[in-house]
Amino acid sequence: MALAPPSRDRWHFYGTQWRIHEVPEVMSIASHARYGPSLDGTRVLISFTLNRYIVDHLLRTMRHFDLDLDSVVIWSLLAQLNVVHLIPPGATPDVVLGEDGHLVREGRDMRAMRLRDLEQISLLPRETIRRKLAKLEERGLVCRTDAGWTMAQLYVDENVRQFVHEQAKRASVLCKELNRILSCSEGLADRPVMKAPSRGDRAAG
Repeated sequence: MALAPPSRDRWHFYGTQWRIHEVPEVMSIASHARYGPSLDGTRVLISFTLNRYIVDHLLRTMRHFDLDLDSVVIWSLLAQLNVVHLIPPGATPDVVLGEDGHLVREGRDMRAMRLRDLEQISLLPRETIRRKLAKLEERGLVCRTDAGWTMAQLYVDENVRQFVHEQAKRASVLCKELNRILSCSEGLADRPVMKAPSRGDRAAG
């Protein structure tokens, strides 16, 4: 089935991509890679790789815990905000974890979050957040206190343990993939840069 062209007449269809025909400075990333460093292409690969990991993580969470997307977002956000003050940037396990390997312990409690806090950060309607939290509470996944909402401080069952273990493995693969992309881009950046031909050069050709 034919694809409808973009609104501007300067765009033309080449193979599987729409590209601007007369302005090389704003050509597609695939074409631009022929004329200059791989900076733009590298950013696209990094963005794609991160997006693939995020989408996969969300879908896995939904399937593994039988939750809808809004519940996953609220639950994940609550998990982050409850302990973000306990994990400063650049922290290592030996600094933030106790001798028993636990993050939350005496003197290092979770920080409860109020509905309005979750509303402001998530941009979800307050009523949606309230309903989802109520259902998560019924399942024992969150706790409601006078100060607000926290993750349920219950023992980690095998279901959660299995999920976290798999998540750590996938995160390790993600790090290796990002390092590979960055390493390749450093090598490409050292290559001679081909300048895009001017309109006069193309007309002469």
